[in-house]
Amino acid sequence: MKLVMDKETLITLEEYRAAHNLPKIENYGMSVEHNPKSKEIYDFISEVDFVNGDAFCFKCGGDGDNGEMFMSLLDEYFKQKECKLAKESDENEEINDIDLD
Repeated sequence: MKLVMDKETLITLEEYRAAHNLPKIENYGMSVEHNPKSKEIYDFISEVDFVNGDAFCFKCGGDGDNGEMFMSLLDEYFKQKECKLAKESDENEEINDIDLD
């Protein structure tokens, strides 16, 4: 599959993902154990959507359902945030370990 960046440049979606430092999500949209925060957000959004006309028509519970895909994206978001926080924490510990004497 090709993605048009401008009139003269065609790149693959994989090239685009790599160029923009976007994560490759393994098991995207598969029924897996999701982050509890992802499930909580999905449950809230899907219920609110349903009672307001069901525009997204979220489905969950089977491989490839849009609800599973949405939770996979949320899982990745929380994973990235946790990694960033862990890295910042490690950097702060290194700064605190510097002996100023």
